[in-house]
Amino acid sequence: MKSRLLIVDDDEDIRVQMKWALGKDYDIRVAEDRATALAAFRENQPPVVLLDLGLPPHPGSPEEGLGILSELLAQDPSAKIIIITGQ
Repeated sequence: MKSRLLIVDDDEDIRVQMKWALGKDYDIRVAEDRATALAAFRENQPPVVLLDLGLPPHPGSPEEGLGILSELLAQDPSAKIIIITGQ
């Protein structure tokens, strides 16, 4: 059984490329905003999350990504969250 991995990025091309690159080794879930990220995290309990900081509704700021980071860690303090961002 593959480990679960959640990719959170608002850029569809990046999500597709990362899913393609990592899909052989991981059971991938993707999300493009806070609501889908939190729902996917609750439903799948992935031990690792790749998280972009610049997400809607403020893609030019790290505010949304940092908010998601706080909520994910509140749900599971042992989750490993790797920040992937151009910010």
